[in-house]
Amino acid sequence: MEAKWQSMVNHVQDIHEHDSPGFPSCAHLPLEGEARNKQWLEPGSTVAIKLESVTTRTALLKDVRQLSPQHQTFSLEAFHSLILHFAPKHTGFSFLGMYSRLLLAALHYNHNGSREVARTHDGEVQYGVRYPRFRKGGWVVRPVKEKPSYAYASALMESLIEAYSRSPRSLQESSADLSSSAPAPLSTSFQMISKDEAVGLYLARHTRFNTGN
Repeated sequence: MEAKWQSMVNHVQDIHEHDSPGFPSCAHLPLEGEARNKQWLEPGSTVAIKLESVTTRTALLKDVRQLSPQHQTFSLEAFHSLILHFAPKHTGFSFLGMYSRLLLAALHYNHNGSREVARTHDGEVQYGVRYPRFRKGGWVVRPVKEKPSYAYASALMESLIEAYSRSPRSLQESSADLSSSAPAPLSTSFQMISKDEAVGLYLARHTRFNTGN
């Protein structure tokens, strides 16, 4: 990815063979006709040097190395945002409560992640105007998707009722097994101190600091 990115500096100067073994030449076909007749940057010109200094900054190249050649993180970011609806950060949940909410978030995302775009009665695609924060007042146009479906919840409830009707004891045992698998709270690994000892240390520390007043 880094070699491809740096080859761009050569490409805009009409140089399509590169020194990097990771990307020795541009991937496009030989340029002919209108594809060749472009306003290329002059090698060694002020503009070309400035472009190279901007695009080859160490911090930028470090980010480019982390890019995926096939996948983008938009879907992952959307899923993380969805988790906040099922498990908001301002509320504390037990281990099983959090586990269940993460599963529900995954079910909801998988069921609705590939929704079709919404259309009018005439079959026209519906669009919406958004004002994302990074645009600082600017706007973007995006197609509006169909409303999310919660059919997975109905299917889950039907499956639960069916499992309970078939064998209530089996379902109860499964629930008990899941409860017993919850790990102990992190606080159990801490070395506990008695309240009297903690208060004594606190008072001794503050008394020492206040002696000089």
